[in-house]
Amino acid sequence: MRMMEYREFVGVFQRRVQEKMGNDIRIETVKVSKNNQADREELTCKSRESNMNPGIMLEEFYGIFQKAGMEECVEKAVEIFGCRERVSNRKLFGIWESAGCRVMPELVNEKWNHEGLEKIPHTLFLDLAVIFRFRIRESESMDVVITVTESIMKYWGISQEELCAAAFRNLRKEPYKIERLSDVLSELLGMEGMEMPEMEEEEKKLPMFVLTNMKKVKGSSGMLRTGLLQEFAEKKNSSFFILPSSVHELLLIPDDGRISAGELRVMVHDINREIVRKDEWLSDEVYYFRRSTGAVEVIKK
Repeated sequence: MRMMEYREFVGVFQRRVQEKMGNDIRIETVKVSKNNQADREELTCKSRESNMNPGIMLEEFYGIFQKAGMEECVEKAVEIFGCRERVSNRKLFGIWESAGCRVMPELVNEKWNHEGLEKIPHTLFLDLAVIFRFRIRESESMDVVITVTESIMKYWGISQEELCAAAFRNLRKEPYKIERLSDVLSELLGMEGMEMPEMEEEEKKLPMFVLTNMKKVKGSSGMLRTGLLQEFAEKKNSSFFILPSSVHELLLIPDDGRISAGELRVMVHDINREIVRKDEWLSDEVYYFRRSTGAVEVIKK
């Protein structure tokens, strides 16, 4: 059976979802600007009864289609679109005293997002920017979040300093983990517990570790967890390089003199351009956690 190309899939998928949702709901394909000004296509639903209309990324659903088929995609989309509702600002954002514990910091590239950053509260961290996200809903597998804007901050009646303090306080409570890269890859490949001599040999040449949160989503904010980074440095008895492999995770490489910053910078650039989607890039720079100072710095070229 012939596999649909992406563009054909979008047309069929939109039509099938529209049939399931009925004529009172309008299903549309729109382009949305994401992180790093990367445009992606999204399927959205609109109705008069709702002011909270979810959207789904079509590239991700095309991946589901390739593995599980059209019926699975349509079923998931109908389930997501069934969550739309009309809510007041008070119900959506709550009061600051209860909402403050659901604000989290998120790292983005300052240069690549300069235009968008002018419109929202943010603070700078090295060559990056810290924006703030509010968790509307939270589950084990996925959070529903929105970016905190000036108007939301005004609604809460707080300053940016209060927003920033709450977000960093919440970040310190967020569960993070540091694992060997080989263990992470074994899990992805479904080969936990199996011997992988080639991977083990590579690990001996250049030990790498992955830092992310438990949900493995926007885990690069772990670079702001200097206490956690200091613990790792003490455990390894070494300062270490930090590679921004994506917005979701960081690679940590103890500095034992085996590899240069220049080689690592080439690695980061190539991974960004060849493997990682543009909207998931964090930076082309290489960072360094210095054990003696307990601080992260950008390695100068």
